[in-house]
Amino acid sequence: MDSYKQYIKEALPNLSIHSYRQNEEGWDNVAVIVNEELLFRFPRKQEYAMRIPLEKELCIILSH
Repeated sequence: MDSYKQYIKEALPNLSIHSYRQNEEGWDNVAVIVNEELLFRFPRKQEYAMRIPLEKELCIILSH
């Protein structure tokens, strides 16, 4: 649990973490919810990480 929180702190040093919940029930990712408003996903395997750029592009398309 602490390794994900530490990674988030290192990646976003200006982020104040007031609350932190970790959900490990997903098959592909571990989900971490910070401050009840930010969702971070950590892929369980490299093959799942390879999908993230495609998901990002899809989010951009769907947001327009």
